[in-house]
Amino acid sequence: MLALALGFVLVADLIAVVVAVVVIIAVVIAVGTVLAAVNIPV
Repeated sequence: MLALALGFVLVADLIAVVVAVVVIIAVVIAVGTVLAAVNIPV
C-alpha cells in the first residue's frame, strides 16, 4: 500500500510538471503572438 501511495505521488508530481511546462509554453506562444501582432521588436 505504501508503494502504491508513493507511486501515486510520483505520478501526480510528474503530471504537475508536465502541466506546468505546457502552461509555460502556451504563455510564451501567446506573448510571442501578441508581440508579433503589435509589431513590437523582441
